[in-house]
Amino acid sequence: MAKITGTVRFRGKLGEFVGKRRNGKDIISLPGGFDSERLRREKNTTYKNSWNQSYQFGRASKFARAIYYGFIEATSPQHQSEDAYARLTGLLNKLNKLDHTARLGNKKPTPDAVSNLRRFVFNPIGISTWKSEPKITTETKEKLTISIQNPSTSIKWPFEASILDVIVTSLKVNIPQQTIDDVINYSFTIPRESSSQPATFDMPLFKSNNLIAIALQFNIGTLDTYLPIQNKTYAPLHIIDYIK
Repeated sequence: MAKITGTVRFRGKLGEFVGKRRNGKDIISLPGGFDSERLRREKNTTYKNSWNQSYQFGRASKFARAIYYGFIEATSPQHQSEDAYARLTGLLNKLNKLDHTARLGNKKPTPDAVSNLRRFVFNPIGISTWKSEPKITTETKEKLTISIQNPSTSIKWPFEASILDVIVTSLKVNIPQQTIDDVINYSFTIPRESSSQPATFDMPLFKSNNLIAIALQFNIGTLDTYLPIQNKTYAPLHIIDYIK
């Protein structure tokens, strides 16, 4: 049995060992991850199942990343909680399991499963800004109508806010590839002095596979010149619908 009598320090791979430094300490270990040669030869299904689960989770993470950034580009970081991406990844990984036709490792969310993303909240601390939900209607597959009956009472306004931007984003979801093919961003402005009047607007949609989210951005100033209020408590963003 061999013993190390002195300090051994190296970084990188040396034979079968990997050297690295973590938290100020030198660590020598076997390489992690999966071995492609072992995957081909391994008779024990546990190893292959672990790889398939890891691969499938990675695909869910990639899909979650595309959705996450697709919505955040139209809003701001304050509309996302720190764990939004992780929660979305976990949910998509669960939805993968609803695919009963593909083998483990190749499972993907079905269109019906993607519908379960409705009501996903990116910033839980801000969702209470909505006292009552907006009304969503689709007369045709390519047009969405959003109605807020009384923005002054159905939405909780910050004291200093004078203008509200309602931001709606539709992502064209490619379910087989688990990617986002295109984005439509739409917004309309509600001045506080007219917020007691109903607010209704139409926005175009893709012909199919629309994943839609709505966000609120409060501002201070006038219609000519205003600045966003940076307050996560008043920055809700959540998915409101999936239209196949």
